[in-house]
Amino acid sequence: MISNIPSTSYRYIGGAFSPNGNYFYSSTNNYPSEVYQYDINSSNIFASRVLVASVYAPTFVGGVLRLAPDNKIYWSCAWNDSIHYNYPYPDTAFNSTNMNLSVIQDPDLYGTNCSFSYFSFYLGGGRTYYGLPNN
Repeated sequence: MISNIPSTSYRYIGGAFSPNGNYFYSSTNNYPSEVYQYDINSSNIFASRVLVASVYAPTFVGGVLRLAPDNKIYWSCAWNDSIHYNYPYPDTAFNSTNMNLSVIQDPDLYGTNCSFSYFSFYLGGGRTYYGLPNN
C-alpha cells in the first residue's frame, strides 16, 4: 500500500519543467482550473506546491502546459458555448479563452514571481483546446 501520496480530488492534465529544471509546473482541469509550481530540489516536493494561477468559469477548463523555445511555459484552455461540447472542435467554438494562451513569463523564478499572464498570447485568429501543440 502506498500511504505517502496525498489524497486529492485534483484532475491533473499537464505538466512542464522550468528551463533550469528547478521547478515543475502542473495544471488541472477542475473548476477552478489551476496551475501549481513545485520545487524539485525540496525534500518534500508535494509540500513545496505553490498556486500560481486559478481560473473559474463554467464555460472553460484548463488544458496542458508546454515549455516553448523562448523559455516560457504556455497554458491552453478549452472553451465551449454551453450548448455544444468542444470536441471534436466545432467551427463555432471561438472565444477569447481559446484564441489566446496564458503564459508563465519567468518559469525559473519561485512562486508568483514567475509572472503568470492570463490569456495574453494571441493565436492570430487560431484557437486551442486542451492540448499543445494544437492539432
